[in-house]
Amino acid sequence: MEKAEYPITPTKPREGHGYGGSPANTAQSALGSAQSINKHSSNVEETISQLYKAIGRRKKESAHWQISYKNTRKANRDLKDRVSQLTIDNANMESSKTIYEDKYGYIVNKAILPYAEAAGLQFDDRTKASVDTVMEPFYNDAMTTLDVRNELRPDDVEMRVLKDELMASRLYGQSLEEQNQFQETEIQKLRQDLESSKAAVENSRTQTQVLQKEMLARVPKIQAISDEAFSRRFHTLASMVKSLSRSVRITPEVDVLAILQPPMLNSDVPDTQWSNRARKKAYIEAWIWSTLLEMVFSSPFVFCRRLAKTLHDAWFHLFGDVNPLEWPEPSPESENWRCTTIEKLMDRIGRETITEGQTQGKNRQSDEKTRDLQISVIQSREKVSEFITTNLTAIYSGTDFSHVLNIVNQAFALSLDMSLQRSRIQMTWSNIGTDFVAEHMSAIPDRNGEDIREGVVAFIVSPGLTKWGDANGNHFDKCHDLVPSLVQIEPRQNFV
Repeated sequence: MEKAEYPITPTKPREGHGYGGSPANTAQSALGSAQSINKHSSNVEETISQLYKAIGRRKKESAHWQISYKNTRKANRDLKDRVSQLTIDNANMESSKTIYEDKYGYIVNKAILPYAEAAGLQFDDRTKASVDTVMEPFYNDAMTTLDVRNELRPDDVEMRVLKDELMASRLYGQSLEEQNQFQETEIQKLRQDLESSKAAVENSRTQTQVLQKEMLARVPKIQAISDEAFSRRFHTLASMVKSLSRSVRITPEVDVLAILQPPMLNSDVPDTQWSNRARKKAYIEAWIWSTLLEMVFSSPFVFCRRLAKTLHDAWFHLFGDVNPLEWPEPSPESENWRCTTIEKLMDRIGRETITEGQTQGKNRQSDEKTRDLQISVIQSREKVSEFITTNLTAIYSGTDFSHVLNIVNQAFALSLDMSLQRSRIQMTWSNIGTDFVAEHMSAIPDRNGEDIREGVVAFIVSPGLTKWGDANGNHFDKCHDLVPSLVQIEPRQNFV
């Protein structure tokens, strides 16, 4: 870029022609110069005075601004302290928020959501209506459980009564021990008397051995099991079946009714009965029970696949007269034949092989025919386990099936002991649409709080357990329920 050329500053034209002239003219010029100097001095003093005044004003303004600056700095420090404190408070609030969110999430995930899923309810904590729908029955159930626990706590009076009974039992035991000692003393005296004659002792021993053999032959190998024990074992199996059915996750895209064929217990129930999630869980539970009824409890001999049909047909042809697929009417003869046959099968195969699938150790058999029977039992057990697992896997493959073996063990053990009794013990259930009878059935609690005691059977969740006759194999004209069947009832006007 070229350098800019600025114009030259113009000069003022000079006036006159110089300082030449007379001396007067020169004195006047000096006087004018003195007046001009005096006037200029006065102006300088006035200017200095104004400067002092301006400096004073500047000092006051400076002092004012210094005070404002100090105040501003102090306010700034206060603001910084306040910001720091607010930052700490905010961090504490965030920490508290995280803690409460974790606690809230833990309660929701561990208690509320599982309860809602089991009850077939939808829980959404963003809406008050959804929260009230779940929390109200949740609270009521919790309070009911607390009331039941309080009712089950024994009071001090009952504890004292139990202690007194225990003390009385101990005293009775001591009395029996004293009597036993007395009897042992008498026996010792008798032995001393018997030793006096060798011939008499030998004769007595021979007679005693004969009597012992006769007594052992009359004593049954299988001891009778009480009704209470059978009831407890049935409830244990029912609890395991229910737990497995509840562990199967049901997703909207899975058609449970299409995968699991209608169970034997509910073959006549319309599909509309299984519309909601809770009903589908009950459907799975009934399906598991129906599988056990068909594959484990359908006949006393079903555990041994090789001989099951042959033995059942023989049992029916000897004592039955109606449908060969049904059981003969209970009688002392039919039940004694059945009990004796099962007892001989168990002695040959081994109880642990039937109830637990064991074929080693004391259950290992060298006889080829016996080993064939054991293999037949193992196949029966594996078929039940595989059938349940395969079908439930089609609904939800993530289900824990480790408990299926426990269910199979429990079912085979219960079936075996039922078949070894002199009385007739059998799984029973009512027909769909029959009137509800409280003495023989147990109704599913209504989730709406309504206590329906009258109506008809809409569907069956689990069978019952019924006993004919007594422990000695007599009085088969009498029967009673050890466990009632579990059913869903509806008012007759609502049943289709």
